[in-house]
Amino acid sequence: MKQPDTGPSFSFTNILYYFGGLVAIGAMTLFMNLGWEEFGGWGILFISIGYAAIGLVLTGRFQRAGHAIPAGICATFVVAIAPLAIYGFQQGMGWWPDDTSYHEYHE
Repeated sequence: MKQPDTGPSFSFTNILYYFGGLVAIGAMTLFMNLGWEEFGGWGILFISIGYAAIGLVLTGRFQRAGHAIPAGICATFVVAIAPLAIYGFQQGMGWWPDDTSYHEYHE
């Protein structure tokens, strides 16, 4: 039985994969706001670690199933959330240098 091509292509399914990845990465990086600051540094760190763990589990699951594109998108999500986790750690330890918050990271 011939396996379907799993490489990048301009198909409806791949567009949905990429759009979903864009929404998830955007939600965790670009759309950070002051509401997240209510969790404090440690809360942000543990939430980020939780999302990263879910992303790693999904990456492994997709990779084992032979779905290279969703696996790559999930792995990219984990990498994209790393600065948020580091910010949370620095904020929790009191090492963040001033009163600016993470939403100013992209300016």
